[in-house]
Amino acid sequence: MNAPRILPAYEVEKLDGTRMHTIKVPRYDKNKKGDKVLAGFDNEEVEIEAGYMVYFRRGHSIRLTEEQLTEGGFDKPAALIDDDGEMHGRVQEGILKRRNKAAQEVKPDKV
Repeated sequence: MNAPRILPAYEVEKLDGTRMHTIKVPRYDKNKKGDKVLAGFDNEEVEIEAGYMVYFRRGHSIRLTEEQLTEGGFDKPAALIDDDGEMHGRVQEGILKRRNKAAQEVKPDKV
């Protein structure tokens, strides 16, 4: 019988720098009575913090802002879980991040 693989449910990495983000800005007009009414939305590019990458044990990842990180509970230590989803304590180390980055590296062909 094989020993269960126990890994963190997720890991968090702080990204350096900033990135551009598109937001919707309301555009207003006046109706015949002179009242201010919503006429649509315009796109506006704003520069925001790069945020955080959250790496999950199955290989997927998401980018979050600090607010989203806190709201999602990813600012707390991750649970150690096995392949069946059973919890075996809590820790937050760099195992998943290293594994995901290694899988994404392009290996040169042998000549």
